[in-house]
Amino acid sequence: LRQGVHGAPRRPDRALVPNSECAPTAGVRWQRAGRTLFSALGRPHSEWRTVLSFGNHNRFAREYPWRLGGGPLFLAPRGFVDYARTNLYSGKDRVAIYAQNSVGGGVDLGFSFGRLGEVRVGYEANRLDAFIDTGTPAEPAVEGVFQSFRGQWALEMLDAPVVPRRGFAMRGRAQWVFDGPLVTRSFPVVENSVVAAVPLTRRSHLISTLSGGTTAGRFIGIKPFTLGGPGRLSALAVDQLRGYNYYYGGFYFLRSLSERPLSLLGSTYLTFGYELGSAFDRIE
Repeated sequence: LRQGVHGAPRRPDRALVPNSECAPTAGVRWQRAGRTLFSALGRPHSEWRTVLSFGNHNRFAREYPWRLGGGPLFLAPRGFVDYARTNLYSGKDRVAIYAQNSVGGGVDLGFSFGRLGEVRVGYEANRLDAFIDTGTPAEPAVEGVFQSFRGQWALEMLDAPVVPRRGFAMRGRAQWVFDGPLVTRSFPVVENSVVAAVPLTRRSHLISTLSGGTTAGRFIGIKPFTLGGPGRLSALAVDQLRGYNYYYGGFYFLRSLSERPLSLLGSTYLTFGYELGSAFDRIE
């Protein structure tokens, strides 16, 4: 669980500024990311994967899915370093900036369905250091190592990763956190999302998304789910809503403004969309 659970307050020497000094706007958010793959390294169909991103969320991660006997089964050791800053809101006002730094790793045993998807289960250990960097202490400080068993599943049949015109995708995860600072009772974190794209004409198509997550009624300190930002309630600031549960549904109609891309950035679209969703604490 990247966000972790509640712990004892820490960093008493860190100054907290009044709400009025923490701007009520979302600020500028940007992200650059890249990925490298070394195929057939050590064994056919095995890969050495490296992901690097920097901006509002800095991440360095490596994974090596090792094919067992050259078949669909694989063993995937992995490691990661995360350094992120997120905004916390009270209504429309940003009241704090929350820092979440983590270092961790684990190993998965998985089954691959060729190029379409995979299912995997495994173990993860994650050392988390989370605290209020600036503003009102709206979330608890926590420091320590969390251990969990996890499962992931993915089915990818979209024709493009960012703006697909046709296809279907499903992605999900389930974690069972069983150890960590002040974790007196194990708890689950479950999330799943479905995306479908349908072409209407040569230059127009629909994209629809349905997703949700829950901690099954457990209150675990830091709220693990957020909504807000492009494709996640776009009228709100990024991560403006937080909760122990969430649901989201939306669709977008996209109309290409030209037969060919107008710039090096790709095609330009006229878009109309409708979204609904909520992040909340109590299921009832």
